[in-house]
Amino acid sequence: MLALLSFIGSPIGKIVTYICSVLVVSGTLWIVLLIHDRHIAQQAEVQFNQKQLEQVVKDQQTYIQNTEKLKEDSAKQTDLLQEQSKTLDKKLSGADNYLATLPLDVQQVPSSTILKNTFKQLEDNQ
Repeated sequence: MLALLSFIGSPIGKIVTYICSVLVVSGTLWIVLLIHDRHIAQQAEVQFNQKQLEQVVKDQQTYIQNTEKLKEDSAKQTDLLQEQSKTLDKKLSGADNYLATLPLDVQQVPSSTILKNTFKQLEDNQ
């Protein structure tokens, strides 16, 4: 122990002590600087992730709104098609009733057969 104290008290020991002190202080400052830089990088990443999450939420809301609008439009189109189908059914049933009321000998005429086939095709195409 005395040898260490006498070495530190000597001029070379003082230089070594100063160099070691400078190395310890600079190492400590370097570690503090690394920790600070890492903290700043983490904050920037958190902010970036937060903005990304906000954008995803906005996109999801837009998607939900568009999906609901498509459902509404689809329901409207379905209703319109059903109304058109009912209208065509009424029109075709009138023609079927007319053909059914024709006298028997008129129903066997080739033109009435063609007319019946045309009406059947129209019904099938609905």
